[in-house]
Amino acid sequence: MVPDGWRKGCFRQEIELISGQHVDANMTNTVGQGEPYLTGPADFPNNHIIVTKYTTNGKKFSRKGDILIVVKGSGTGKIIRSNKTYAISRQLMAARPTKITEGYAYYSLAANVNKYENSAAGFIPGISRDDVLNTQLLIPPLPEQRKIAGILQTWDRAIATTEKLIDASKQQKKALMQQLLTGKKRFAGFEGEWAAGRVGTIAAVKSGGTPSRTNDSYWNGKIPWVTTAEIKFETIKATSQSITTKGLKNSSAKVFPKGTILIAMYGQGKTRGQVAKLGIRASTNQACAALLLKEEYDCDFYYYYLMSEYQNIRGMANEGGQQNLSAGIIKNITVPIPDIAEQKKIARALETTIRENEIYSTKLTFLIQEKKALMQQLLTGKRQVKVDAP
Repeated sequence: MVPDGWRKGCFRQEIELISGQHVDANMTNTVGQGEPYLTGPADFPNNHIIVTKYTTNGKKFSRKGDILIVVKGSGTGKIIRSNKTYAISRQLMAARPTKITEGYAYYSLAANVNKYENSAAGFIPGISRDDVLNTQLLIPPLPEQRKIAGILQTWDRAIATTEKLIDASKQQKKALMQQLLTGKKRFAGFEGEWAAGRVGTIAAVKSGGTPSRTNDSYWNGKIPWVTTAEIKFETIKATSQSITTKGLKNSSAKVFPKGTILIAMYGQGKTRGQVAKLGIRASTNQACAALLLKEEYDCDFYYYYLMSEYQNIRGMANEGGQQNLSAGIIKNITVPIPDIAEQKKIARALETTIRENEIYSTKLTFLIQEKKALMQQLLTGKRQVKVDAP
């Protein structure tokens, strides 16, 4: 149903669509000669255009007010506003509004990003001009278009502000970890050199196991079962798989208590060396090293310390095809040993920073979800806005 005063349309009648063209690498430069040249989504990470290439041989250009759309390769469907003139590659198209406002065109395209992503097919993902031009939309009068875009821009500003707070919080956490976990920054009342030791001196290092996959009675029980895929620098509060008591008894799997530190000994991608902490009582597979700290050491302090040492731990892997870590290697990781009171003080300070980041992240998720729902309502007229009389 079309709201009163609105009309049905498609982008073919509302925009001009400029397809980018390739510029040979030998015709580009990094010293600012010619027009800035954009080649794809790598040029606008975090929704900000960052120019790294220029060309005097550009063939197709966007201009301020256009909406750039990634139409080939990684990031297909991603959009961003063009804030000035750019030479654009064949991986990009520029949508230039002709009958609708820039803001309304931008949000109408944004509302169809998932559709464009889903329509991208083939070995190299891509969408065609027709995919964009044939996109159907409902079009309100110009004053209402401007009002709708203004409302959504307010949400975008709130999202951008929250993203900046998250970035600042992450940087603060990183700096604080570097200072506190190395003793460069000390709390009042603590002084003197820290002792040093090895993981094997402060914790028992154990590994788990995998019950037979051919025996259904070993699986889908009440004992959570962790794999390295779930070790991602966070507290594990739930698992995607579980085993039965029978499966536990008939394998080398073990149940570890809440607070156990886990290190991925091997796994795909960047998994090796990643650290997690059990927030529940759970078992693990054989690729997870479980660190059971002695009572005189603080679990959270060493969890954060080992997390900060990810790259170094990762580099300790055995040579070979899979480059695995082992329990022996992990036992020999050097660790600082401050007084237990200082360990706890440092851990609490880092927890406060992490909770702050989690609060911002929760807020960001809420804002993004609410904006998405609001877009769907405003762009279809299900929720109409009042426009002030001229």
